[in-house]
Amino acid sequence: MEVTNTNDSGSGSLRACVQASGPRTCVFRVAGVFNITGGDDIATSPYLTIACQTAPGEVIIGGPKANGAALRISTHDVIVRYCTFSPDNASTPSGPDTGTVGITIVNCPGNGSLTQTNNGCYNIITDHVTTRWSGNKSWITTSNFTPKVNGNGNGDGPNHNITVQWHLDYEPHEGHPVGYGTATDESCTGTRASANCLSVYETDIDFHHSMFVNVNHRIPENSNSSSRWINNIVYNWGFYANEWLGAEIIDDINNKFITGNLNVNAQAHPIHFTTNSPEMSGAPSVYVAGNIFGGPGATTIAGDQYGTLVTQVTGENGNESGAIPASWERSAPMAGTAIPIVVDPTANLDAILLSGATPVGNSAHLDCNGNWVNHQDAADKRIIAQYQSGSSGGFWPNGVTFTGLSTFPTPTAGWQDNPVTNFTACTESLHDGIPDQWKSAKGLSTTDATVYKALAPSGYTWLETYLNGN
Repeated sequence: MEVTNTNDSGSGSLRACVQASGPRTCVFRVAGVFNITGGDDIATSPYLTIACQTAPGEVIIGGPKANGAALRISTHDVIVRYCTFSPDNASTPSGPDTGTVGITIVNCPGNGSLTQTNNGCYNIITDHVTTRWSGNKSWITTSNFTPKVNGNGNGDGPNHNITVQWHLDYEPHEGHPVGYGTATDESCTGTRASANCLSVYETDIDFHHSMFVNVNHRIPENSNSSSRWINNIVYNWGFYANEWLGAEIIDDINNKFITGNLNVNAQAHPIHFTTNSPEMSGAPSVYVAGNIFGGPGATTIAGDQYGTLVTQVTGENGNESGAIPASWERSAPMAGTAIPIVVDPTANLDAILLSGATPVGNSAHLDCNGNWVNHQDAADKRIIAQYQSGSSGGFWPNGVTFTGLSTFPTPTAGWQDNPVTNFTACTESLHDGIPDQWKSAKGLSTTDATVYKALAPSGYTWLETYLNGN
């Protein structure tokens, strides 16, 4: 389905593709700011791919008039790639229960049981995405209601098998400057052994090869069953970085936690664990290895990972209460999955994440030959330069360094959306997302309307092959 305009609704809009039914790929004939002004742009039908890399330039979703979630995923089998989610509405109050939202994965239907089978939001990947300037959350997965099998709630299923990769997240609203996270039905109480709540079944919600800058805390805050936090860079947090709640199974491997000006009042340890989580209270199972913790330019992996980086806290946003018990520690990562995360050396993260044809975030789009063309905008470049130079930063707008301002400042030019759009759309005679030029180079027909869904030698369709850049 072609996105041919930046309107919030109607024929050719992004909303028309997101809210359609059946297997579909949103391909873009235009770039720019896609203002989401009509409430949540919600996907309820599965098998959706949003391929912002097909646009002739940068796609920014949300905008200064954002109203509701820039993207709400309430289904399964969804891929989102090379988009910026920037719901920077200065007129909307910010807070834990109000404010604009980037991506929310929320309240997927359940089948009345507490199992994963045909239940909840799952098989979801957000890749090479920039999230910024949100008033409530930039990215969150939530299950608000325990299934009716337990006599309460609206029958949601557990969210599972969700991957965040190659993201660039920075500068949430100063009124609520928090990071990514997961949440579930807070009226439910239980443990792993007494699995009354969805949390026990919310497995494999993973984050890797991403970068988080100028976020105060909750990077992330998770209360699901199992997560991997691998090969991420966290720079310049203000209170703490990771917060893992309750009896989670956690791998925290080969990340960089680099301090900055906001760390003046931060707690001593960046990684927090607590037994205190109503939905799944109890001791976590923890593997922490290969992490760097220090000031700008730090390159040394901490010899004592648990003593240097890890602490137990009294509860959500709680005070540090000492080292975690040895019984919480595992000697090896959790068992692998069918599609494992390839763990890169910590020392190589800067080069891997910040250089090459497709650095972190919404960094590039595809040209008519299937080559990646860089279109990082000025704000993304500013954030990466801040990290590389070890310089100061703050929250949205204007890099303010404290929260709860009595008078909200007007965002200046560096904190406004300025999409990079000075490119030309390719010729696609069949309007199928694949440029004629690329087809010709591959020896494919430019008149056969079935080529886009035919299988290439790789086993992927020709459209998928083009979308992956080659």
